[in-house]
Amino acid sequence: MSSYVKCDDIKDIVPVPEPGKKSFGDFYLEAIDKFPSSFLVDGTSHEKLHFSDLAARIRYFSSNVLEYGYNKGDVICLMSKNCSNFVIALVGCSLSHVTVSPANPAYTGTELLYQLEVSDSKAIIIQNSLLPSLEAALSTAKSEGKNLQLGEIFVLDISSETPTSIVGVGVVPFSKLTEKPPGKWREPESVLDPKNDMWLLPFSSGTTGLPKGVSLTHYNMIANVWQLIQYKSLFDLSERSTMIGVLPLYHIYGLYIYSLCCPMKGANVVLLPEFQPVSFLSAIHKYRATHVYIVPPLALFLTKDPRVKQYDLTNIQDVLCAAAPLALATASELRDSLRDWGAKDAIVRQGWGMTELSPLGSVGRLDETDSEKLLASIGDPVALTEFKIVDLNTNEVVDLGREGEICVRGPQVMKEYFKNEEATRITIDSDGWLHTGDIAKIHNSQILITDRLKELIKTKGFQVAPAELEGILLTHPAVQDCCVFGRPHDSLGEAPSACVVLKPGGGASRLPSEQELKAFVGQKVAPYKQLAGGVTFVDQVPKTASGKILRRVLRARFT
Repeated sequence: MSSYVKCDDIKDIVPVPEPGKKSFGDFYLEAIDKFPSSFLVDGTSHEKLHFSDLAARIRYFSSNVLEYGYNKGDVICLMSKNCSNFVIALVGCSLSHVTVSPANPAYTGTELLYQLEVSDSKAIIIQNSLLPSLEAALSTAKSEGKNLQLGEIFVLDISSETPTSIVGVGVVPFSKLTEKPPGKWREPESVLDPKNDMWLLPFSSGTTGLPKGVSLTHYNMIANVWQLIQYKSLFDLSERSTMIGVLPLYHIYGLYIYSLCCPMKGANVVLLPEFQPVSFLSAIHKYRATHVYIVPPLALFLTKDPRVKQYDLTNIQDVLCAAAPLALATASELRDSLRDWGAKDAIVRQGWGMTELSPLGSVGRLDETDSEKLLASIGDPVALTEFKIVDLNTNEVVDLGREGEICVRGPQVMKEYFKNEEATRITIDSDGWLHTGDIAKIHNSQILITDRLKELIKTKGFQVAPAELEGILLTHPAVQDCCVFGRPHDSLGEAPSACVVLKPGGGASRLPSEQELKAFVGQKVAPYKQLAGGVTFVDQVPKTASGKILRRVLRARFT
């Protein structure tokens, strides 16, 4: 038998609705209008925003952003920690046919400048506390003669100390976008083609290289949300459910679950600005959370941290872990611990996807009777989705039990990498199969992730591109060559590690130490990208005849 799987065992498959000329935002408002009393809540201030008010502000935002002159084809960057205004801006952009590009709030000025340039953003929505990174980005752009074309800077939590402009770009309170329009409301003048027009532009490193913009259309997101929320066997939430929103909304996993899927089912969502052990556990306790969707480091926290026992977790029904593989032993321990703590019916399962899949490809089923499959595997492909596992050399489907690369075909597959035809061609073949870079096998009806063909490092569920860190290291005057790879780490999953070849004589006044090189990189990147796995000095970096770095050789040697 071959390693080809199609989701054909779900009874009464619900077809994805034909969108006509409707945006994702149109479908979204139709859904949440049915649940006016459900709410988003700020897990820190405990301020509630009921869906009736959420819907109104989304509609206000759409009209106001059009009034400011942004239209279909324009990109607005969104840089914020988790808050209700993130959701308003996200869906409001869809309703107005504007594209939104979420950015990591931990980005440095260098990283933000890269995303602003590649996305061709025309405006940015940003938290007040993050303005120093934006100022650094704009200052660098100005000094290097780059024209970013930013029209406005919309500040979410503006204060009396916020400047009126930054490097010549005007600052506007975000509240101007969410207040009720004084006159006639604006509607988009553009005609939307949902299957081709881009709504989301998150950034991903794909299977290799520097981060790339992932073009997700309105239809991609309509389809992928439908592939989950229409099935109680996959996503059994209602207005009686409460989800803890601890994963960042700029990341496609958190964005998809907390901002889109939960509200469209009427589920209440408690948004936490970041993971802090006490605030996370307190939110589960205070709001009697029924659903906790997490990444492997949080699963480890729940099983290992002694503080967990001080809080009431008895209402938890469903724990879904994704973004990186979760070890069977950890999944089993978490399930058993939850049941020992009183959550007798709690289910622990895994899901799998990637930004390029909008993001969901497969998920464990709530009605799965095989407990090992539920805990150890990535579940089954979602509706209307095909999986195949192919040989790395021949691209032919392998036999059951053999390892190969996962390829996926379905309506959730991205349109393209934004303005990057070569990367798109490498990733999506002529038959529409997306080559994921994940290595897997099918064993006893379980799809098991075993390795990654792609170079990406997964740390705390986030992607780190080795090429980005290598590029920084190579700017150090003493570094001749280098290779960055992921080293197994108990709490991070993987930690970025570097092997460095120094220039003969040092190339500088003296040879740098490991700590100096770690600090050199650390000041230029977000915290999760730092070289937590250490720096090792080597004589040479192994490469193929064509010059491609053999990371697997160094990974095997030093891990």
